[in-house]
Parts: sequence; C-alpha cells; structure tokens
Amino acid sequence: MLLGNLLKQNNIYYEEACTGIGATKKVKKKNDMNRPFKVIALDGRMPDLNGWDASRAIIKMYFDGEINALPAMIGYTALSSEADIKICLESGMQECLVKPCNRRH
Repeated sequence: MLLGNLLKQNNIYYEEACTGIGATKKVKKKNDMNRPFKVIALDGRMPDLNGWDASRAIIKMYFDGEINALPAMIGYTALSSEADIKICLESGMQECLVKPCNRRH
C-alpha cells in the first residue's frame, strides 16, 4: 500500500496484484491488449508464487513467445541482507527496493 500511495501521489498509473500468479496473469493480459507494462514491482513474499518465481515465470513467458515485451522488474522486499538482494537479481529483477521506501528511493 505504501508504494501504491507514493505512485498515486506522483500521478503514476499502477495496477496491483495480490499474488504472484495474479501478477503473471496481469502481465499476460496487458500484453495481449497491446498495452504491456514497462515496469513491475514484485514482493519477494507474495502468496502462491513468490516474487522471485514470478520474475522467472515472466521471463520464461517472454522467451516462450507468450508475451512480446519484457517489463523491467524491481524486487520490493523487507529483506535487506546481501543474500536477499542477490536472490532478487538472480531471479531476473533489475533492481531491489527495500521496504519501507520513501520518495527518495
């Protein structure tokens, strides 16, 4: 919710998914509408499919030809150790934001 509020305050359009599977479905749906996401933030601890596995699934969708645009992916996690950040990057995410974030991040 905090990230959504920051985006809303800056008039940045966003959509939410409550689960990792929901996030992958939204990526596919927006792609099929020819309105692909440019950037997505994935929480590492999302239900049913964590953010790291969702990132891998989205990359697989791209390489399998299911989507034609690969969004930039940002990990959004409360885990801040070097090992946790490394997991984000190894899953295909380009960056990692540590919760809670503020306008400066």
